[in-house]
Amino acid sequence: MAAELHVQRRARAPRWRQWLVPAGLAFIVALAASWGLRGRLIETAPAADAGAIAVLPFSVHGASTAAYLGEGMVSLLSAALDGAGSLRPVDPRAVFAATAGVESAAPDRERADRVAAQLGAGLYVLGDVVEAARQLQIEARVYGRGAPPNAQATVSGPADSVFELVDKLAARLLGGLGDPKADRLLRTAALTTTSLPAFKAYLGGERLMRAGQFEQAADAYTGAIGMDSTFALAHYRLALAREWAPLPGEDSAASAAARHGARLSARDHALLEAFREWRAGDAADAERAYRALLARYPDDFDAWFQLGEILFHHGPLFGRAIPESEDAWRKVLSFEPRSLFAITHLARIAVIGHRTGRLDSLLAPFTPGELRADRRLAEIMVLRAVDRADTALARTLATDIRQWEPFAVWRVAVFLTAFGSDPARMNAVIADLLEGFPRPAQRADLHWFASMLDLAGGRAEAAGIELAAAVEAERSVPADRRRWGFQEVTEWFAATLPLPYADSTLARVRREAATRRVVERERPPFETEMGIGTPIQLEPVRQYTLGILSSRLRDTVAAAAAAATLNRLATVSGATALVRDLDRGLRARLAWQAGHYDEALHLLEQLESRDSQGDVAAIPFVSRANERFLRGQVLESLGRDNEALQWFASLGDGAVSEIPLRAPAHLRQAEIYGKLGKRDEAAAHTSRAAELWRNADPGFRR
Repeated sequence: MAAELHVQRRARAPRWRQWLVPAGLAFIVALAASWGLRGRLIETAPAADAGAIAVLPFSVHGASTAAYLGEGMVSLLSAALDGAGSLRPVDPRAVFAATAGVESAAPDRERADRVAAQLGAGLYVLGDVVEAARQLQIEARVYGRGAPPNAQATVSGPADSVFELVDKLAARLLGGLGDPKADRLLRTAALTTTSLPAFKAYLGGERLMRAGQFEQAADAYTGAIGMDSTFALAHYRLALAREWAPLPGEDSAASAAARHGARLSARDHALLEAFREWRAGDAADAERAYRALLARYPDDFDAWFQLGEILFHHGPLFGRAIPESEDAWRKVLSFEPRSLFAITHLARIAVIGHRTGRLDSLLAPFTPGELRADRRLAEIMVLRAVDRADTALARTLATDIRQWEPFAVWRVAVFLTAFGSDPARMNAVIADLLEGFPRPAQRADLHWFASMLDLAGGRAEAAGIELAAAVEAERSVPADRRRWGFQEVTEWFAATLPLPYADSTLARVRREAATRRVVERERPPFETEMGIGTPIQLEPVRQYTLGILSSRLRDTVAAAAAAATLNRLATVSGATALVRDLDRGLRARLAWQAGHYDEALHLLEQLESRDSQGDVAAIPFVSRANERFLRGQVLESLGRDNEALQWFASLGDGAVSEIPLRAPAHLRQAEIYGKLGKRDEAAAHTSRAAELWRNADPGFRR
């Protein structure tokens, strides 16, 4: 979610501009001053790569109409050099990040040496552009760090022949470096656009992307595409901008880029295909693709960014804890210390690990005015206040957030619920957000979030009250937009969680589910008014619920009957990946309870988990939390304790639907560590579970 909820929206979804309105958090100014936030993150410079060449911003002289080439030459010449010879151009975004914040973007030799060292480039290009009487003269020089020019070249021609001039310039530079591929036809325009106005609009989009202004960047790319509909690179960047904003239409933009894929370099084509795999839910394949790109282009900003997204949001689905994404996000910050996406993700990681002292350094690049104005920073401040038990500050922040438009409030509530360190304190924040909330559909979701927080605190009775309030709010939604399966899905999901419910509770829910008549409809139960949702087929979910509850009640006959029915439903045409995974999960549970551990593990290893990030974060059942918890139990039963620990450690954060499993996951880890003789680790996890359930119902505390 960039920062985030990266979700699939339907075409009718509106353009939300929730992050552009100042938040009105005046007290942050005083906080920033008291913290002294002025540091910068420092990363050791990478070792120099003799094959890496950094094209630095050019100096531009003469007519102002050529000013765009100061930055434009970085993109154009890098594209021309990429694949034309043995050199590997440094990602232009990394170049711009390294040269930002100075009076002149075009560096002198001394600063250029430092920038090249920072980028790990063995070579770099400095150049000048002169325009006079609609004629251009472009001169470029290739340097090694601290050495005289290795090659230099000059080209000249009409101002509207920029692409041809760049091709000639690149060929002459390569020839001067003795590259045997210097005569290759580079066709820079063919790999970008033949339209100079479109290219200029594209450069405007790139500047806005670097500034984190993703909605405006999307407008700029849309303008470029309006001038050249075959501008594949602009289509791809539009897809990214919409993903990171977030805005609807990211998949259609990526598809348009693919249709014109012949106009992409091999590198950009690989980035596009990795992005499309990520959007399709193929997280494992997308991760492999981005890692392959980084092996060839270790400074590629987009690849590091998207790798961080995958590890953060989909890593837990494969038994990898969210903090494993930290290195990727810190790499992004090494390029852009003010990247709010990276800062937001790192802040969540810090809160998960109870390291909120790190938030000060993450916020250091921002002035008090910026801290006051950006809504994404408000989420960080609430998380920090809750973790530090500063209830007054948290509620003050919530009061300001409550003034935002409903979707913006809903969106921040998703992440506050999923990452808040203390369920009881965060529930108070959600209660403040709910006060006077105008939209019944989002109000229903916020009550559901509160019920999950209650379960995370071991308070099943309170969770039931919030769930009833959620159902009541949903009933007030106009009939044509009402989520017809909302009550069933939320109730059944809560009942199937591996929590210490009384048998009487399980029996009651099973009885109600058994008598519930389900009529499938076309509208997904959790499709919201913002277009977020995933198809949840109710009859398969009902059979799953009957099977799970029967197994917990030790009614093996009823459990087997439900499993058989669910298996039939999972094999019919139209069954979703979620239904197939629920089928595998139920059969795996019954196999595990029967002592068939290898069979159970085999079924769990086949889980597909092919869903968008937004659905994983905010829709019941989609995170497969029950099945992931079961996998840890199965691995423990097989004596594979270290693997079991990894799966339990990946549970409880990042998705609203899995926060009730935080305490159980800590208890399982405590038990395993105790068995391994690691008393300190066992005590730490036991203490964390006790803290989470300090106000729990008696049955949970026992």
